[in-house]
Amino acid sequence: MNVGQSTQDPVPALDLARFGVSATRGFLPDEDPCADLPAHFATLERCGDMLPRVLAAQQVAAMVAELPPPDLSALAELTDLEARRAFTRYTFLHQAYILERWQKDGRPRPSVPSQIAIPECVLAKRLGLQPVLSYSPYCLWNWTRRDRNGPVDLDNIMLLQNFLGGQDEEWFILVHVALEARAAGAIRSIGMAQQGVYMDDPNRVENALEMMAESLQQMNATMNRMPERCNPFIYFLRVRPYLMGSTRYLLIYEGVEEFGEKPQQFIGETGAQTPTFACLDAALGVEHKDPWPFIDRMKDYMPPAHRQFLMAVGSGPSIREFALKNPSLWSAYNNAVQGIVDFRQTHLRYADEYIARQVGKGNDANSTMYGTGGTEHIQYLRKHLADTMDALIR
Repeated sequence: MNVGQSTQDPVPALDLARFGVSATRGFLPDEDPCADLPAHFATLERCGDMLPRVLAAQQVAAMVAELPPPDLSALAELTDLEARRAFTRYTFLHQAYILERWQKDGRPRPSVPSQIAIPECVLAKRLGLQPVLSYSPYCLWNWTRRDRNGPVDLDNIMLLQNFLGGQDEEWFILVHVALEARAAGAIRSIGMAQQGVYMDDPNRVENALEMMAESLQQMNATMNRMPERCNPFIYFLRVRPYLMGSTRYLLIYEGVEEFGEKPQQFIGETGAQTPTFACLDAALGVEHKDPWPFIDRMKDYMPPAHRQFLMAVGSGPSIREFALKNPSLWSAYNNAVQGIVDFRQTHLRYADEYIARQVGKGNDANSTMYGTGGTEHIQYLRKHLADTMDALIR
């Protein structure tokens, strides 16, 4: 903030609505995701609904061939909520098409047919995303409430789209949805803490840090429920394969003039694409000395408004520097950082149980060595954990 501004001027991160962030749901949309597309998209809706059965029978290619040629004018008429749903449908079909034979072939199909590729790329450009399944269509926009008057929690949410279906896949995604909802308090507290720094008010900062720590406790409690209904073996063989991107393979998007039939490369869906922990790291001054440009690349897979919020957090007053100068804040600050440490410890343990220990059950298309984002995931997560622990004030 400029020195000459009034102490009552809010820091950017306080203005959540400006960045499409919900005060009660965090990075989940304030309005529930769209569950129906206009009649013109009936074939797309039918293909999405049938996908689990067709994928199990390895008949996705035949089903995709039935999709009509893309109608660009109809795509342009979709509302923003409908565009998100259509993009979710197309990106799921994209992944299912190229990876339906991963166990037999050991690698994806080399191209995405034009019936999917063209509308997928048009919608990706409109939504400011990459033309591939990412965290937003997989999680943030892919749920509905059983009771529309009830909360967004594990007892009241269901998926709108899946691959093979079943309890393990459903639970894996819904845990992430519920976790994002629990993160709302932590995201909301960032601007409050930065405002306290700006106003030189340790009490305000302490209250915000306590809110952040409490929210992180709720997030960790949700994350700890993953093993209840998601088995590591089933996750590895039935859930994970369809999330792999093309970081290790080149992929042609048929009929997309922008790409000129030249092979493209995109990162697969990964939890690293959520803005939640990137914002918390930025707010608390957790620095990742990343040997790869992976963290920066993940921003390209976030909605533009969320990327802007992340930039706003990064440009705000430093909570960590303020805490270092105020020993009375050390405990509250460390409790917040410890919440992220606890989450990353659990994440690392799950990566070991659900992926690394499944040696011999995969192949190049579903490797135990690489994460769905293309990194050597165990090494990467260990480093993130160590960087977070380094942020603790001792």
